[in-house]
Amino acid sequence: MLDMTVLFRNITGKDEETVQEEELKRLNRVAYLGNDFLNYYNQNKIYFDKESCDLIEKIFRIFMGSHSTFTFLKQMSLGPSNLTFEQTNKAIKMVREEALPLLKQLENKLRDIIKE
Repeated sequence: MLDMTVLFRNITGKDEETVQEEELKRLNRVAYLGNDFLNYYNQNKIYFDKESCDLIEKIFRIFMGSHSTFTFLKQMSLGPSNLTFEQTNKAIKMVREEALPLLKQLENKLRDIIKE
């Protein structure tokens, strides 16, 4: 399984260094955007109701945990292994199964507030 992951990981034809640079740029962009949103939220959370604040903070914790996993694996230069495969899948699963439903709930909550 891991050999297939390594094989298909770079189907772009780019060299390994370019792939690594692009992954690092994506991780840094996610970190920047997350921090940018958190700064906005912290300055404006007085305008959100308590339930929306709770949802935003839960979502942020999930994204932060997932991002930390990816960043740790990248910074430690851990190559493909069962550990990295499992940790990566766990982080992805956490976002898909926990964060996305909360995002939908937050979206619906904010739509209801706007309608009022």
